[in-house]
Parts: sequence; C-alpha cells; structure tokens
Amino acid sequence: MLNTFDSQLKSILQPLSYSGDTNNGDPVLAAVQANDENTLRILIRAGYSINTIDPLNGRSLLHTATYLGHTEIVRRLLKEEVNTSLYDRDGKTSLHVAAAYGYSQILTLLLNYETHVEHLDYDNNTPLHMSCKFGHNECCRLLIYAGANLNPINRDGDTPLHSAIRYKHAGCTAILIHADASLNIRNGRYELPIELARRLGHHKIYTIMLHCLSLSSQSNSSEQISIPNSSITLSEFEQQWRQFHLLIQTRMLANQHQLEEQIDSIRDVLDKNQLKQSVIHRKLQTLTNLCMQQNQQAYQIINVRQILLLFYIFNTIAYASDQKKPRARDLGIPFNGIPGKYNSIIDVQGVEVGFSTIIKGDSIRTGVTAIFPRGASKVLQNQPCFANWFSLNGNGEMTGIHWITESGFLTTPILITNTNSIGICHDSLFKWYLTRNVSTPMVNIFNVSLPVVAETYDGLLNDINGFHVKQEHVFEALDNAKGSDSIIPEGNVGGGTGMISFGFKAGTGTSSRFIENLNYTVGVLVQSNFGRKYQLIIAGVPVGEEILKIEKNNTMVPDKDTGSIIVIIATDAPLLPHQLKRLTHRASLGIGKLGGIGGDSSGDIFLAFSTVDISDKTSTTKTVEFLLNDEINPLFEATIQCVEEAIVNAMVAAETMIGHNGFKVDAISHDTLIKILKKYNKLND
Repeated sequence: MLNTFDSQLKSILQPLSYSGDTNNGDPVLAAVQANDENTLRILIRAGYSINTIDPLNGRSLLHTATYLGHTEIVRRLLKEEVNTSLYDRDGKTSLHVAAAYGYSQILTLLLNYETHVEHLDYDNNTPLHMSCKFGHNECCRLLIYAGANLNPINRDGDTPLHSAIRYKHAGCTAILIHADASLNIRNGRYELPIELARRLGHHKIYTIMLHCLSLSSQSNSSEQISIPNSSITLSEFEQQWRQFHLLIQTRMLANQHQLEEQIDSIRDVLDKNQLKQSVIHRKLQTLTNLCMQQNQQAYQIINVRQILLLFYIFNTIAYASDQKKPRARDLGIPFNGIPGKYNSIIDVQGVEVGFSTIIKGDSIRTGVTAIFPRGASKVLQNQPCFANWFSLNGNGEMTGIHWITESGFLTTPILITNTNSIGICHDSLFKWYLTRNVSTPMVNIFNVSLPVVAETYDGLLNDINGFHVKQEHVFEALDNAKGSDSIIPEGNVGGGTGMISFGFKAGTGTSSRFIENLNYTVGVLVQSNFGRKYQLIIAGVPVGEEILKIEKNNTMVPDKDTGSIIVIIATDAPLLPHQLKRLTHRASLGIGKLGGIGGDSSGDIFLAFSTVDISDKTSTTKTVEFLLNDEINPLFEATIQCVEEAIVNAMVAAETMIGHNGFKVDAISHDTLIKILKKYNKLND
C-alpha cells in the first residue's frame, strides 16, 4: 500500500513541479491552481504544508483557491484546518477576497469555519466594505447575518453604506439601510450617505434611500435621521405626513392657480435650504385644506408624502446642478491680467463652443468638445481663418495640422475627445458638414475634408477600449455650440470628462484676457490631462508638495508624467500664421508656471487662430492688416496668463470621479487649497 502511495506521489510531483511555472515549483500551489482536489488530498497526506505563502503576491493557498473561485478546493483546505487568518500583501483575508469577487458559496464556507468578519485590510476595509464596493448583494446579506459590524469606517472615512453608494450599487444600499446601518455617519469629505448619492448624481440610489428612510422611520421613530441641508428629523416629518393621505380630484380647475402657488412656496423653502418641520407642516396643512375644498369625492387617492419626496429629490438635484460652480478666482486665487466678460474663450467674438458629455454606468466617462473659430455659420459658408500650431511634446494626435502648416488656414471646427475616438470624430465631422450643408458645391467640401481633431487619454477613468463615442455625440457637440452671452461649463464635461491633472480630477477649462491698450482679446480653452501631484504650483506656491504633506491620497496615478494637454488659443487680433505660431509657443510657459514639464510620454499640442475675416474672394489678391511684431508682447503675456488660469479652472470646477474598474480620482479640495495659499499670503481677499 505504501509503495502504491509513493508511486502516486511521484507521478503527481513530476508534472507539477518545474522551473518557470507560475506556482514557483510548489506542487501544492500547482494543485490548487489546477483545481485538482484529489492531488491536493494526496499531497496533504504526504505531509506538504497547506499554510505556505506565495512569495510573488503574499497569498496563502486559501487566498489562491478563493481568488480562482475553486469552491471544492476551499472546502478541502478548510476540512484540513487551514489557517483562515492569513492575509496577503494588501492585508486582505480570504473572506475579503470572497466578498469582493461575489463568491457566495465560498463565503458561506469561510463564515462557517472562521469569525474574522471584522478584519481590516491595510485601507481599513472590512469584508463588508468589499461586498458593498463591488455590489454583491448575497455576500452583503451573508456577512450581515454573520454579525458583521454595519458601520466600520475605512481610511477614506467611508462606511459600507458610503461604499455601496459611491460605486452605485442600489441593492447593497437598500440591504444596509433595512439592516439599520447608520445614516448619520459622515465620511472623510464630511458627507452623509444621502449627500454622497446626491453629489455623485446617483438618482436611482437617492430615490431608494429616501424611500427606505421613510419606511425605516415608521418602525424607528426615535432615531434621528437627517435630511440634507435641514435640521428636521425624518421621523418628525413622517409623523406629520402620515396624517395627510389626501383625496385629490384630478379635475382641479377653480383653485389650480392657488395650488400651484402653494407648491411654488414649498419649492422656495427647499431652494433656500431652510427645510424646517414647522414650515413644511404649515405648507402641507394649507395644501390639505385647499385640496379638500375641491371635492370631497375622490377620483384618485394620492399619498402626498410620496409626491413631495419625489418633488424633493428632483428639486434638490436640479438645484444642485443649476448652481454656478466656483472658479479659481472665486476662491481668491490671484491671477494677472484683465479677464473678459465671461473669462472664457467665447469672449473672443464669434467663437462658439459645444459639448457632449457621456457618463453611463460604472465605466463610461468620456465625451466630445467642439469649437467653432468663427461660428457654425462661417464654417458652413467655407470661410477660413488664419491659424497655426505647435507641439511642446508630440506623444499625441491632432489631425489636419499638415494642411494648416502648408496653407496657414483653419477651415473646420476643432474637436477634442479621447485617444481612441479620433477616428469616429474625424468621420462624423465630415458627415455633419454634409448633412448640414447639402447644397454646397463639391469643390468647397474639400475645404473640410481634413478635419482638426485632437485627443488626450482618459483610459484610467473611462473604458476607452469600449469606443463609446458615437456619431450622435459628435453631432450633439457641434449642434449645441454656443457663443457670446453663454457660460462655458468646466471640469468633467465634453472631451475633458475623464481627464486628470497633477493627480487630481481635471478636464475642460477656459479663460480670457482683454488687452486694454490694443483693444484685443485672447481666449483659451484647454483639455488638461497632465502632471504629477508633487509638481503642482499655483500662484507660485508649491501646492502639490504641501498637499502631499497634509493629506493622504489613495489615487493610483501613474509614476511618470504620461498625460497630455490640448490648448486652443483664440484671438480677435489681426495676426498672420507665423505670428499665431509664436502665440502657441507661449502656451508652454503657462503650463510651466503650474509645474508642467512636457514629459516624454505627454502629448502637448497647441493651436491658435485669429477670427479676423480673410474670406473675401472677389479678386485674385487680398489685402490684410496685421499687428506689428513690435506690438505683439501683450498678446504673448495674455496667452500665458490664460493658459495658466484655464488649467486651474479645470481643476477647481472638476468633481471627484469614480470610473472604470472602480478607479477613483479626487477633486482638489477647495478648503485645502485656500488654506495653503493663505499660509503663503497668496490669497486675494
């Protein structure tokens, strides 16, 4: 019998152990990886340890089996009394792994053999955090049934409820609330769970939360549940609302105006963020009396609580989205020069800008930005303008630039998108021209056959290989372009939706300068996606270094400056193509003032154009005026100032984003930035 066993063991070891294998020659690890329970049983009987650690990743055999989803291997290891408390290089136990991958059967086995439900990994995440982060409802339930703490706090200050909301998992959110997870714990950004849902725009989760809040308050009337921007507890609010199951006739005519006024008055209260129990009580009582006066015979029974909950949801979301985002100057950051009326590229008369922002699901974070140098009508009329371009570092793409170099003319709109969407934008721009200008002679169509499309890489936050930009998005950006008297959105919009600068969320930014003595304007729009955190300098202050000293940021940004920036410079000054090229060179100095270096892997490409009309074709010659070189220095200075401020505007306007594969990039903290600038006495009053 022994000889038979030895021969079995020898036959097993020979194919399992050889150099170059990912199991490092460990036959037990090889058996686990191969999901070979019979071989594993024989090796254990031969005396091989089941608590060995893989030196490559710090994983135990139990970790490996769990990662691979090998349920029977896990069962065998547990039966052989494997050490369940071992953790890998990230501090995660096998329970963390099962919860993260949603292996409910393995999780059940582990919970039957161990009690490490509260173990913290190196980011202070419990297994419950992991199940909520990745949206595994059954694992979430199993951990709660096993007695997991509902309210542990990780390194970011998030509870499991925060994690479920952050990663948009409605099921886990509802499970936690019904299990009585706390609704009043604030995370590292001092946000309640419901405030986090509102800020991230997770409307469905926000609705579910309010519904769950109303239900939970009926059974937990003593719990103090906060509504955002309010001092009323939901239990108090609910107690009043339960009295108001109103009978409302659908054919309200006589007092319809009065009813609308009452609803508007409630909206006013909400808009002013002064939701008080007594005010709402009076408003609801008035509304009740008014509705009851209409007709005592009901055509429909409506729960006013539900109506106003929905009203509150959408009103609050609309209120938040309509608010003007602060810009760099609003924070007191000092910049030189006189900005234009809107401090944006559209201060240059004729320039129009449009966006298509694509944010869907957990992984799509991209878009398209469109810029018309002299408005859409001029493009459709084949009216060119002088232009030129420059590359600070050329690891990027901008199509159509060879013809600009050759002719000095820009004849198409400018599109900016992500790296993998250059092609679709190029084709769609030409198709847009054909569909919008079908009567144009074919000879003129050649003028737009070389579209200008630029890119930066958004593959950290966006599923870039999913090719989510489509023709309709390009058309949307082009058709929605607006010019003077418009506000250009900044941050997470258009092509800048998924972009990162200096380790913080960035994207689209704009700025302008009015040159008083010459009566000309320079405007800039950037798609900013470059720089490492330690490099960041604002107003001459080493902001990046200061932030690294005072706060921990877990964003896994690349070690090298692998990003890019596209800079579009517009001016109404009469500049010739070679002068516009000189203008593009100065964009580099604006980037340098913020700490940018034009790294080896960066695609830093700049284009400048003048909006002066040069389209007269009534003769074979054309007389143009141009600014003397002796007078051009103020435009150089304005360009540098605009580029610097536009990049900072992009960062200040951007919001924290979680995208592809759960990758998270924080927005720069306004409070921290102000504190640092105050420290150096560089903040305007």
